[in-house]
Amino acid sequence: MSNCGGKHACVDLTGVSPLAGLRKSGFVAGQAIRKAESKKGKILEEIKKNQEMWERLLEEPPSSEQ
Repeated sequence: MSNCGGKHACVDLTGVSPLAGLRKSGFVAGQAIRKAESKKGKILEEIKKNQEMWERLLEEPPSSEQ
């Protein structure tokens, strides 16, 4: 991430490594984006479960009132 005049920019540089060299298949553009997309459904499901858990906890009255 770089800071350009107060604004942030994110650049996908996966697949480029001067230390490792090119793979047999060559450069794979947007690999990080594809990996993130493949995990998106699982992450959203976990967020939904956590949200439902907190909603139930907030609806329950305290177990002992003083």
